[in-house]
Amino acid sequence: MAQAGFTEIELEVTRRYSREDVGDMIPQVFTHVDAALVDDTISRFASTFVRAVKPQG
Repeated sequence: MAQAGFTEIELEVTRRYSREDVGDMIPQVFTHVDAALVDDTISRFASTFVRAVKPQG
């Protein structure tokens, strides 16, 4: 965003996801992976508000 000219860039995470949020939609590739790694991977997904200013000029 900065390279596109935006300033005052703010990211506000509004929700982090968990295994319970994903439910049965966990990809098959995760069926052979340690549960802690699956939880860690899923927790990296989030809903985020993005705020920034594009100066006039």
